[in-house]
Amino acid sequence: MGTVVSITDKVQARVDAEQASAPKKSGGGGGEITRSFILDCLDANELGDGKLYAAIHKDQFVYVKSSAQWLAWKGHSWSMDEMDHARAAVESVALKYLEEAGRVSAGILDLRREDEPNKSKIARQEALKKQLQRRASKLRSEAGRTNCLGFAHTCDEPLAVSGKDLD
Repeated sequence: MGTVVSITDKVQARVDAEQASAPKKSGGGGGEITRSFILDCLDANELGDGKLYAAIHKDQFVYVKSSAQWLAWKGHSWSMDEMDHARAAVESVALKYLEEAGRVSAGILDLRREDEPNKSKIARQEALKKQLQRRASKLRSEAGRTNCLGFAHTCDEPLAVSGKDLD
C-alpha cells in the first residue's frame, strides 16, 4: 500500500507543478475573472469584450486562422464548431457585465443607506451600472457577437492558432 500512496503523491506533485507553471488567464490568478479586469474590459469597448471572452473561454474554443473557423474542445480533442457554440458563448460575456452591474447596484443601495449619502458618487455608480447594462445588451445583437468573436482571436492573448499548430 505504501507504493500506491507514493505514486499518488508523485502524480499530485506533478499536477501541482504543471498548474503552477501554466500561464494564468487574464484578469486574475487561477483563472478567476476579477472585478478590475471586467471594468478594464468595459473601458476598452469591443476590444475589451473580446479580451473578456478570451479569458472566460480559454481552453474551450480556438480560432484557426488558416481556415477561418472556430474549434471547440470536446474533452480529448478539438472539433469543428459546426453548431456555433463559440458564437452562442458570447452570452457569457454579457452575463459577466450584468453580474458586475448587479454588484454595482448593491453598492448603490449601500451608498443610499449612509447617513449622508454622497450624491455624486451615487450618480457615478448609476452611470457605470447603465454602461454595463448597455454593453450586455449590445453583445446580444448579431453585430455585438461578431465583433466580440473578432476581437477574441485578435487581442493580445488571442484564442487563435495558425493552423500549422494542429496535428
